[in-house]
Amino acid sequence: AEQIVPPRKVLSKYAAELSAATDEWLVGEVEAGQTPLAGQVVWQFMVRIPALDNYKVQVLNVRHDPLTLYPSHVWSRWIDVNKPAQSCGDQQELQQAIEARIAAQPVQGVLASLLSQAKNSP
Repeated sequence: AEQIVPPRKVLSKYAAELSAATDEWLVGEVEAGQTPLAGQVVWQFMVRIPALDNYKVQVLNVRHDPLTLYPSHVWSRWIDVNKPAQSCGDQQELQQAIEARIAAQPVQGVLASLLSQAKNSP
């Protein structure tokens, strides 16, 4: 049987890629979050900026039932304002949803701004 990759591990891959791509000026991290929905877990894709006193900002989050993992639900405050989270039925759909949000102009603009501030901090 094909092994199911948990959403947290999927997110961790993108966090590591961000850290590597920015020479760790921006550090991608995955943290457990809070959800008002009973029986759900939330993983937050955070960006930590060491040069700015370890300031952190959330890029997106993934919510799912801890027993089934999928469907999982992706939401970003910069992309999905006033919209429900996107439901992803499997790992491939989840990766596509995460990649679409990271590549989106609002998120790229925030990341570029943070990177600029980090590199120009005293």
